[in-house]
Parts: sequence; C-alpha cells; structure tokens
Amino acid sequence: MFVGNMTPPTPFAPWSGSIWLSSPILFDSGTIDATQRAGVQVAIPNSLLVYGYKFTVQALTASSSGVLLSNSGSYVHGS
Repeated sequence: MFVGNMTPPTPFAPWSGSIWLSSPILFDSGTIDATQRAGVQVAIPNSLLVYGYKFTVQALTASSSGVLLSNSGSYVHGS
C-alpha cells in the first residue's frame, strides 16, 4: 500500500491501472488472502496537526500474471 497526495489518474503502461498519487511512499506490504483481498490498519494520532488532512492510499499488486494498480481510497481525518 502506498500513501501520498491525490492527483488525477495517470495511465501507467505497460502495467494495468492508473497512478492516483503524487510522491507515493510505501507504508505497508503483505499478501492477498484467499478472498482476493488485502487490508491494512494504520493508527492516526488524535492530533490537531493532522486534523482535516486527506490521507489517500493505493495498492500495487504483483503476481505471475503481471502488475495491477488499484483505485485510490481517501480519508479526511476528523470528518
């Protein structure tokens, strides 16, 4: 999973999908379970420094069939 600021989707050839993040930072890696889902929980401090900040995440999946990029998901802290 990657985190960064959201941008308009940019097609990312030759991989399947679009990049939705600018300056992405890898913050977690893992495996996909039998239901084809992966999840992550990140503790966000209850601080005024991050109140109202928009966190956006995107997943990159690599397998024998290629590399796929997920759609992004966003969360505004404190809303």
